[in-house]
Amino acid sequence: MYFVEVAPGKQTVYRDDREFTAAIVRGEVNSQAKIYHRAQSTWLPVTLHPQFRKAVAMRSAAPPPRAQWTFLRAQEAEEETRATPAPVASADQDRAEPAGRPGRSWRRVFGKLIGHH
Repeated sequence: MYFVEVAPGKQTVYRDDREFTAAIVRGEVNSQAKIYHRAQSTWLPVTLHPQFRKAVAMRSAAPPPRAQWTFLRAQEAEEETRATPAPVASADQDRAEPAGRPGRSWRRVFGKLIGHH
């Protein structure tokens, strides 16, 4: 059982490690909080508690939330990127042509419009 002062004058009880860790991950318990140490009958900084250190390390080791810059949902966007094959440039391909779009170089497009002289 953990008796924690999350803010000055506001105390909360967490029944087990899992509940305490979840509160740390949610940001409910931060480095400014204090935890009651029964053996010493005193309030100590929560940063000294090994469970707090473990939870903070676990939270910082997790990858940051992915910013989604697409209209597709995250799973569909990942499937889309996996399904698209990478373009392969051949040795005889014109250097002015972009890889993956053969026959569509700007020289060929404008050459057809203007005509070759």
